[in-house]
Order: sequence, then C-alpha cells, then structure tokens
Amino acid sequence: VGLDTLVACDCPGCGVHAFEPDPVPLVFLRRNLRGRDCTIVDRAVGDGRDGTTVSLDAYSATAGVLPTHVKVDIEGYEIDCLRGMESLLAGCRPILFIEFHERLIRERLRRPPEEIAAFFDTLLRHGYEVKYNGHVTAMRARPDHTYDFTWSDRKPNDDLFALVATPTRAPA
Repeated sequence: VGLDTLVACDCPGCGVHAFEPDPVPLVFLRRNLRGRDCTIVDRAVGDGRDGTTVSLDAYSATAGVLPTHVKVDIEGYEIDCLRGMESLLAGCRPILFIEFHERLIRERLRRPPEEIAAFFDTLLRHGYEVKYNGHVTAMRARPDHTYDFTWSDRKPNDDLFALVATPTRAPA
C-alpha cells in the first residue's frame, strides 16, 4: 500500500517508481500516493521471461531511469527480480533492500536450493556486501517481544528475513 514508498517520495528529486500487480493493493497505493512525485506501474517485477512480469533492466532502459536504491518485497519472487536486474547490478549498482521469503520460495514455489544459493552468489559476483536482519521472525523470537535491529553477516533463519546489499567492490 506504499508505506515505504511514501517515505521515499519525501526525498526531493528522487524519482520514485513503484510496482504493484495486485488490483486491490494498487487501489490503496494510488490513493496513498495521490499528489506525490511517484510513477506507479501496475505490473509485477521479475525476470521478464514469461511476458507477465517486467524486468527492472528492461524497465530502466525503457523509462530512462538508473535507480540508486531498490526495495523488494514480492513474496517469494526475489530470485526472479534479481535475475531481471543483472545489468543494473553491474552498471549503476543500486543499494538493495530485500525482504527474502526463503520458506515460501522452497515450499510454495518449490524452487530448488541451488536457486536460492545462486541468488546470493549473484550478489557476491556483482561485488555486493550482504547484511542480514531477522526481520519479523526475530521480533517474535525474542522473549521481551522487542525488535532486534542488529545486522549480521549470517542469515538469521531459513524462513523470512531482511537483507541489505551494498556494492563495495567492482563485479568479479
């Protein structure tokens, strides 16, 4: 519904682009972003191979935009999104904020473990440093029900976690 997008829109001159394929959240996204400097695209982000999704590489080339930051929260389709933005990773090298749904990828989408490993290998190959946070799972796991804001070099679980990927060196 655009909560993070609202924050990004408060950055003058940032040129925010939001993608939402689901018609119900799209209604709320448009309502919440009314009057804001934001381009809303009613498509899913992916690798663009199947024709139902748009790759960020293709969108960037068509729209003439080079993102500095990319936030991904697409309920298990993170692997496809990364596949569709390899040119951006190699070229303009945006900082990535990703909610990674590993359990959904394994169980609902039935993706093999090699695809999950390839996701992280792609980030490393492109010279990204990855930091992890337990996200919602960590909040539920703490006895005092407080959120753990620490970022670490290791995946906190095999379920759901947040990651930030920052380009730190030239791609391999």
